[in-house]
Amino acid sequence: MFDRLFVRPEALAHHRAEPLLEERLTFLAHLAEQGLARSSLRVIAAELLVIMKSLGLASRPGEAISRDEIKQKVVNNFSGVAQRWLRFLGRLRQPPAPVSPYAKKIKAFADDMEHERGLSPATIRSRCWVVSRFLSRRDGADGSLRGMTPQCIDSVLQKMLSSGVYSRVTIQDWAYALRAFFRYAEARGWCRQGLAASSRLNRTTLKHCLTMMGWLLPAILQVWIDHGSDEDWGPMCVTRR
Repeated sequence: MFDRLFVRPEALAHHRAEPLLEERLTFLAHLAEQGLARSSLRVIAAELLVIMKSLGLASRPGEAISRDEIKQKVVNNFSGVAQRWLRFLGRLRQPPAPVSPYAKKIKAFADDMEHERGLSPATIRSRCWVVSRFLSRRDGADGSLRGMTPQCIDSVLQKMLSSGVYSRVTIQDWAYALRAFFRYAEARGWCRQGLAASSRLNRTTLKHCLTMMGWLLPAILQVWIDHGSDEDWGPMCVTRR
């Protein structure tokens, strides 16, 4: 990952030599999968080093960190990245939350992702957090998804986009997680059919795919430039007859 972000050997060596290498690499890879631009990944890679040192994370393995501590010790501009990284690692201390009326459904969704789909704990935590936050925004929630409509989903995502608080990458994360949840809910008969294919979820996911293409195409082009022949592509190359 770092060799894709940094050109100067000294910068590359610096990032590789710092503690929590695996934790930083997995988070950056996760952001890259979500379509974050290379320039943004370089900035975040540098921010992670500052966050790590500010919180003394290397000497506190596995310890949960509170939001209050982050606010006290981390530069304001880095606070959001710090919370997102620690949440990804399962090390962000969450305040006790009231039991959600959707708790059983979210738990069943998590079990399916773990046992049937084999997804990573970080992905499961991230998706369940998004679903929980989304469902908590419903007025008069009673634990049922019968009244959920595509318009409800569109309304929440549009408000997030219009507020200017959330980045497009964050909204893409939400759309991706919600699409997976409602696909599962449809299969279980919890909600009406078609929610997973709702207009904004599909448009946002399409934007995510296009962003990913923007990340991958330069790398593919570079391989073509470097090798210059179909044979060098191996099984990735499809020759038209």
